[in-house]
Amino acid sequence: MEGFGRVSLLLALLLPGLTAHTQNQQDAPALAEPQTGIITGYVLCDDTQAPARFASVLIIPIPVSDAGGKVTAASVPNSALFATLRSHDAAKTNLDGEYTLANISPGSYFVLAELDGYLSPVWQFDEDDLKDMTPETIKKVTALLPAVQVEAGKTVHADITLERGASISGTVAYEDGTPAIGVGVRLEVATDDPEDKPPPLDGLMYRSTGISDDHGHYRINGWPGGKYVLGAALPGQTVPTASKETSALYLAQGGTITVYSDKTLHRKDAKVYTMTEGDDLSGVDVELPLHGLHSISGKVVAEGDQPGVVWGLVYLQDINDWKFNSQTVISADGSFQFFNLPQGNYKLTTRNLSDVVPQSVQPSPESTPYSYKDVSTTVEVTDKDLNGVAIVIPGSTKPTEGSNPQNPE
Repeated sequence: MEGFGRVSLLLALLLPGLTAHTQNQQDAPALAEPQTGIITGYVLCDDTQAPARFASVLIIPIPVSDAGGKVTAASVPNSALFATLRSHDAAKTNLDGEYTLANISPGSYFVLAELDGYLSPVWQFDEDDLKDMTPETIKKVTALLPAVQVEAGKTVHADITLERGASISGTVAYEDGTPAIGVGVRLEVATDDPEDKPPPLDGLMYRSTGISDDHGHYRINGWPGGKYVLGAALPGQTVPTASKETSALYLAQGGTITVYSDKTLHRKDAKVYTMTEGDDLSGVDVELPLHGLHSISGKVVAEGDQPGVVWGLVYLQDINDWKFNSQTVISADGSFQFFNLPQGNYKLTTRNLSDVVPQSVQPSPESTPYSYKDVSTTVEVTDKDLNGVAIVIPGSTKPTEGSNPQNPE
């Protein structure tokens, strides 16, 4: 009886709590239905058959098409596509090559994986192709990437295999034998594509460009097979400029000139290298000249009662080689300068001229820039620097109402 009394006492103490807990469960609202889905899968390296560890995995929204195949809407605005791709809708694989993309809104997606040294499946497209997909582009991408349909509260699976790309390596040095440190090195497709044709992508998450190290060594990898030329950038100068209306802006003056292998500044004379996927081409060196290069300097002058030019660009074009071009910023006194030019004939053209210094934060509504006419002139560089070039802007133009110069950054 004593034991029975203790049990009765225990039940008396617990029963109110159990009853309250049961009542709370009955009163609690039902859990909300999930609004997003999950994508999982594995990424494999084709050459090693091993997991692609720490590869980047991302999704590309598939636009909506009507019954006739015409694209009617995109899952995200075109202007926001690449920002979206490089933000939360990306994941890294783990040591087993497994990835998980969580909180994905319902819809149709391509799944893309990229890893340094391996081909990006979208290398053959340019950014415009993926920002504004046509039915033909969708068809091509479908043949390259797995597509999934994400539904709220469900998990879909997509596995990906990556193919190793071609690589090229070597040394960048000045002609006196010293290493060229921190120089940008790039591959260019050895074709004569139109000047306005966008370059193909080498990746959405990885950009395969080379920077020479402290010994001048560089390596570029993850490229598809093809014919290429190799160039190293010989930069101009970067100078600060400021005014009372704006904080300091750091501007590139003199332009950037590319020196190609083998020892030429003209792309049309560059050596062509042929590579296939998986190739590892080494010993491709670039020598940067220290002699035989010259500068062009001068001033943009506005005739008549026009205000002085304090901002704008001068564009340089080799008359005999449309691939050889550069541009430089006009200083506040109207002066400009180009560096590291070989002998030749050049066309100089003004662009975006203004009598108002661009402002780095918020343009002043009171500032109405003067509208200048863009003009061109031709010059010849021989065996010495060319100084005192005058680019004259004729008068009889009108101010442009309601406009402001754009921030150059």
